[in-house]
Amino acid sequence: MKDILKQLVYLAAPTIALSFSSLTAAAVLLQEDWEDGDLLGWTTHGTPPGGLYSGPNSLGQFSFDNNGDENHTSGAIWNTPILIESGLYISASSYSAAGNCDFRPFCINSINFSSSNNLFSTQLFGVNHSGGRSRNGTQPDFRFMGSDVVLAGIENAWVELAMYTRPDGSVGYYVNNELAAETDAGYLTYNGSYGYFTIEGRAWRSTNMLTDSIFIQNNVSQVPIIPSFFLYACALGGFSFIKRLAP
Repeated sequence: MKDILKQLVYLAAPTIALSFSSLTAAAVLLQEDWEDGDLLGWTTHGTPPGGLYSGPNSLGQFSFDNNGDENHTSGAIWNTPILIESGLYISASSYSAAGNCDFRPFCINSINFSSSNNLFSTQLFGVNHSGGRSRNGTQPDFRFMGSDVVLAGIENAWVELAMYTRPDGSVGYYVNNELAAETDAGYLTYNGSYGYFTIEGRAWRSTNMLTDSIFIQNNVSQVPIIPSFFLYACALGGFSFIKRLAP
């Protein structure tokens, strides 16, 4: 039954995209949900390394667990470099479990673009999703690279994160379909350089720091928000759903 629903979702998604002329020139660069049970195209990093997880809280049969601990950041990098340009749209589902961390960075899930294919390279832009409550009183939050905005976090639940690179070099960040933060214009310089999509973080004293349903597209002139969990519901109900936000 799950395989049938998955096929319906993939059939529905292009239909939705084609209904907007602004997306006709867009190309899908990455679409990943790990339901095939392998990490083909990814390189895992860290000690212990990130890996696939199947169990409570996974979205579908498998989700990716960054699997970091108090000593090491762990995760995975998509092996294919992606041109950093205007109109790049990235979305992913993120689950950050409640944890009792000594420090906030020990319970965090991050999706970002980095300058090279290792976890310690310069991060270009991205979102940090924290589920940890640290002993110094910090609460779960979302933080956005290039912005001072700190948004109250959501723990023990799946949330939809999205990033969009704009023509003026700014980045718009979205949480559950709403514009949450944005960088200043000129934050990114489109000079032909490439970046690597990265999932990373730590999960000390937390059960899961999970990522799923990654979708990356270029040449997008408006932000299409297509939450994966809504697509499954739409496939069941026989109708399509999309919310579009101004860039």
